[in-house]
Amino acid sequence: MKATLTVRLTEWQAKELEEAARRLGKTTSEVVRAALDAALAERTIAERAGYYKGELKLSNKSKSDWRGQLRDRNWRP
Repeated sequence: MKATLTVRLTEWQAKELEEAARRLGKTTSEVVRAALDAALAERTIAERAGYYKGELKLSNKSKSDWRGQLRDRNWRP
């Protein structure tokens, strides 16, 4: 390990963390590290779907017509 971090937890958080660790058969540190890894790995929707970026110009007609235009331009068969 490279660093030690002290975090103050609420009573509820401490209890839930201990229960999760027990349930998973891991130490509380392992559970916290896994949660931190997951939080740090989160990407925005724009980052996850970046290659879908584009612009779809639709007319300002009724909602049902708008849905039809989307269906017509959808790349899926």
